[in-house]
Amino acid sequence: MDKKVGLFISWSGEVSKRIAGILKDWLYNVFTEAELDIFFSSDDIDAGKRWSSDLAERLQESDVGIFLYTQKNLDSLWMAFEAGALSKHIDTGRVIPLLFGARVTDLKGPVSQFQGRRFTKDEMLKTLAAINSCLSNQKTEKDLERNLGFSWNYLNEKIQLILEEEQRQVEGEETRDVGEVLDNMYSLIRTSPLYSTSFAKEISELLQEVKSSHEDVSDLIEQVKKTLRGSYLFIDGEKQAFAALIAATMRARREIRSTRFSPMAISGNKNEYGQAIRARVIGTSEIKPVQRYIRIIAANIPEKMRDIETYLEEFPGKNFELYLTRNSHSFEMVIIDEEEVFIHFYGEGQVIDSTLNIVGPEVTKNFINVYNQLHDPNYSDVLKLEFKYMKRNEVDKFRHEIKDFFEMS
Repeated sequence: MDKKVGLFISWSGEVSKRIAGILKDWLYNVFTEAELDIFFSSDDIDAGKRWSSDLAERLQESDVGIFLYTQKNLDSLWMAFEAGALSKHIDTGRVIPLLFGARVTDLKGPVSQFQGRRFTKDEMLKTLAAINSCLSNQKTEKDLERNLGFSWNYLNEKIQLILEEEQRQVEGEETRDVGEVLDNMYSLIRTSPLYSTSFAKEISELLQEVKSSHEDVSDLIEQVKKTLRGSYLFIDGEKQAFAALIAATMRARREIRSTRFSPMAISGNKNEYGQAIRARVIGTSEIKPVQRYIRIIAANIPEKMRDIETYLEEFPGKNFELYLTRNSHSFEMVIIDEEEVFIHFYGEGQVIDSTLNIVGPEVTKNFINVYNQLHDPNYSDVLKLEFKYMKRNEVDKFRHEIKDFFEMS
């Protein structure tokens, strides 16, 4: 028996949920349940809900992803997160943002790298073709056109009724109180600084709840309180945190800033995250290197020299900056471009217990300021190494400097 094609439908908000249900039933008429295995969660992702291992497994098993965007969920962090996770193991042409009542140019942030499609008959034919390309026994182009021709009017009428109802609700809504809770926590607030203050307060309270025992997160909390806009997500567990972090690392366009304060090495490029770092510094046949990769490492255990040895062997001449510091912290920070921040909090045994993922250019600027302080010689004793200017015949000299720094820490 031929393997079913895994199809993941991502949505956020009541409108896209209703569309997802209709689309699922329609796709099972165009294809068959013997050909497709469609995953569509019937439960929305509530504010602060933690990353589910079940969802991670379904994403890993999926061959195609359709992401349903309307005017109300264009800033959905959760959908962007799922799209990034899915693109990690399938061709980006099969990560399909499908827009209802919105334009392709409305897509923002990481999702804008994928080829968006508006809900039209021609674009739906392309979507069917993408699914069809994954089947063992593919349908002919004429079969797809015929199936779409028979069912398009029905599908279009159902969808248009939902969109018209949404438009009437929007037109009839009264202006919301600025203190009202986000109807969808993954939607960025565009206009109200008063609401932004309330939103920042909500994040800071959640941060306090997650790790109230750690004094050194107070600076981070203060930065969150200052943010004007942002969207956040909690990720539970180390495995899920690294899956999210690797996906974000691979979709970065310009700069990556990261730390390694934990007294544990990541064993060079032997694990997935190490491989992701290498790919974004050196580049691969499929992905270009970022313009700048900055990494702060606490010189708190000799084993970390294994990671640095890998950098010395592979990164000379590359846009890689390494800062060694004598200071350690109970969190890790990764900043993707100027758009996205990951803050990892450690639990027992130096295992990542929980992760706060924040998206938004204004809040990211605040965290870049915090990051810069972490390697500023005025705040910390640091050793800076710029690999871009490092020559192969100078590696031994730098290796001795690094070992001396470790021995004095």
